[in-house]
Amino acid sequence: MFLNLVDNYHKGRPHRLAALYHLAIFCGLRQGELIGLRWADVDLERRELRVTGQIQRGKRQRGKTRKAHRTIPLTSRMVSILRIHRENQRQERSVSHAEWNAAELLFCSGEGTPVDGNNLYRQYITLLRQVGLTEPCRTCRATGTHKNAECPTCHGHTSIALFRFHDLRHTYAALGIAAGVDIATLSRRMGHESINTTADKYGHLYRGHADDAQAIERLLKREADHAEQ
Repeated sequence: MFLNLVDNYHKGRPHRLAALYHLAIFCGLRQGELIGLRWADVDLERRELRVTGQIQRGKRQRGKTRKAHRTIPLTSRMVSILRIHRENQRQERSVSHAEWNAAELLFCSGEGTPVDGNNLYRQYITLLRQVGLTEPCRTCRATGTHKNAECPTCHGHTSIALFRFHDLRHTYAALGIAAGVDIATLSRRMGHESINTTADKYGHLYRGHADDAQAIERLLKREADHAEQ
């Protein structure tokens, strides 16, 4: 539902950051890692993505953990999505100023600057509202106001999102486990400091069988095929 919205956002064309949301779900990257990706970090021919740092508060930094710098395989579907994104970005660059996206970021704002994390989160919440993935705000009792002012929880929207942006990363982990990705591989893919971190967070979801990098995509395809029957 959510990915269908970003893939067909306007007259059948994807949202300008649709590929970012796909990477969050299919590769499990942290928000700062997504924002910090550069085209130099992506090899579409070898179907690999390298996480080499992150952007926090507008500044590029090292990864969150020692093992945050990692290489992640890309599915053929993800490669196709990134090729479309690259072409759309080229078209956007062609009508922008000379210094637009000078850092060659995979994702940038409409002005060509690094994506602001707060703005990305607000955009994400707006998209969730469009597909009904929200619940009535309890702080203001879905009125939009609290103590004669704009509600500090929903900011006047009367509802709040059911999922945080970071939950996209958890979705990647849960889908990977359900598809059979072993815990050691999952730990490396997510850039956890140790396998113990992965076990603490997701050990309760494990069934103990293994599969390859295509596992998540196969699982989602089976679910989609089942839904169409």
